[in-house]
Amino acid sequence: MKITSIKQQLRNPNRFSIYVDNKYRFAVSDSELITLGLQVGQTIDKSSLLKVNSELSLSNAKNACLKLLSYRARSEWEIQSYLQRKKYDPITIKQTKEYLTSKGYIDDSAFARQWIENRLRLKTTSKKFLRFELRQKKVPEGIIEDALSSLDFDEIEQIRQIIAKKRTIPRFADNLKLMQYLARQGFDYDKIKQALQPRS
Repeated sequence: MKITSIKQQLRNPNRFSIYVDNKYRFAVSDSELITLGLQVGQTIDKSSLLKVNSELSLSNAKNACLKLLSYRARSEWEIQSYLQRKKYDPITIKQTKEYLTSKGYIDDSAFARQWIENRLRLKTTSKKFLRFELRQKKVPEGIIEDALSSLDFDEIEQIRQIIAKKRTIPRFADNLKLMQYLARQGFDYDKIKQALQPRS
């Protein structure tokens, strides 16, 4: 088999279509074209073609994950699930995760701390609810507990802040309704009662 043509794509000038024996086989970016050393007239056997496809799959997986991570940090499980949904093969998924881990882009400990800090910055919430969210992201239990215990986090004070806001709403003038609301947010009953007590 021989590379018979390399054509720049009209819709995306940074990508090139590769033709082998006059048939389209795959597309590469300009940087991949240079890295792989592809040239017109180059002989390419099935083994080499498989290797090129494997390298392109890995490159695409890395780039897709980096784009995903540009929106927010992700847990290892989220990255794994994303790549599986995109139908990448197990070897590509493993290599992509190893690459992202080596660069510090996958780090469940850092992810858990960042998740908690961001959530608390946006909304007053309970440790129980934060634990629930991180479990949904399949963060290991030990990492969750370490992240929560490392916080300077006073839940009673958090509850008092919520109470101060909710008291401005007529239906929350009733302590029972307020306590029910706080319980639904994951706060412990004893801490809710303590927060409702007048400050000494």
